[in-house]
Amino acid sequence: MRGPALLALALLLVVGPACCARHPGDLQTQLMLSSGLNGLLSDRSSLADPLVADLGLPAAAQDQQQEPLANPAVHTLFSADSAIGRRAARASLQRPEKSAGFDPVKAAKLAQLQSISYCAALDDVANWNCTRCAQLPDFEPYLVHFDASWDLLGYIGYWPSMGAKVIVFRGTDSSSWYNWAENMRAWRTDATYPVDGAPPALRLHSGFLILWNSSSMASTFHAAFGELLKLHPRGPTYVLGHSMGGALAHLAALDLQIMYGLQDVKVYTFGSPRVGNSVFSEFFSQKVSESWRFTHGRDIVPSVPPQLLGFRHVSREVWLVDVDDGPAGVQQRIVVCDDTGEDPSCHNAACRLGLCTSVADHLVYMGAHMYRGGEC
Repeated sequence: MRGPALLALALLLVVGPACCARHPGDLQTQLMLSSGLNGLLSDRSSLADPLVADLGLPAAAQDQQQEPLANPAVHTLFSADSAIGRRAARASLQRPEKSAGFDPVKAAKLAQLQSISYCAALDDVANWNCTRCAQLPDFEPYLVHFDASWDLLGYIGYWPSMGAKVIVFRGTDSSSWYNWAENMRAWRTDATYPVDGAPPALRLHSGFLILWNSSSMASTFHAAFGELLKLHPRGPTYVLGHSMGGALAHLAALDLQIMYGLQDVKVYTFGSPRVGNSVFSEFFSQKVSESWRFTHGRDIVPSVPPQLLGFRHVSREVWLVDVDDGPAGVQQRIVVCDDTGEDPSCHNAACRLGLCTSVADHLVYMGAHMYRGGEC
């Protein structure tokens, strides 16, 4: 049971109608694109890898003549003189102390770890000899786990240079990114968080809770983390996730913080959907020491499930904005958003009526490919 099974599960739960280039970064809030990423983002027509036809897009969505907002297969490129382009330029030129402690160099390395979760050769990841693994040669994998029944994958290990334990969750590896995100538009907040101390009004989507608790993911990573914690009792814990893996990362981070009384849990997600309501968002912020939620352009997934159905993002958002700066070429600006989780001037500002449509923007974060590519 792989992608189609996950989609079927989502359909049962809804109420209503039915991705590693190294990115150098710097200590400013502006991140310039590498030449390789420049080429990828300059191609506004389609993706070279994976093929547009493999993304599960409707035929009309593959029309090369549509505007970026209407065409989910097109990377979003904002002009420098647009309102969003000007906003991104102003934000990216702020002093480092205005960036709320965001470190783009560390974030780029964590995005590389996230990208590795999409490599298909699990033995290569377990032995840390995949091509993408060479970007971070000192990482020590402890366990790679794939639940074939639910099409869920994650890995856990120790990062000596950071003195940190790291857990990474992959998003769905199906061919139906677009359809999967479209179906989430009708999901509701309808489940409580089953732990002592959770606020009575806390609600999250039961689909994500089922994926985490009913699959082997929760039991496997609870146990593996406990073992790793005995080996490395000091230092922070990083929990990463892309797409649906971002939702799992939120739940895993909360579970581990509560189970083990962790004092330093840091969560980095890339293109994550909304998981719960405002009470969940506030509870999450109280439990984790650091949270960075990355969005990119008009990525479709962070716009679902919609706010109007009771969902609210966790903070703090970091919006990656690709700007065509004329003679200077394409530059990626990093906008550190406010601490509400739903900054109206960040990703939400790029979504028409709160709904974004780009699949292409979902597949590249901080220069790292969030999909299974030839360079794995």
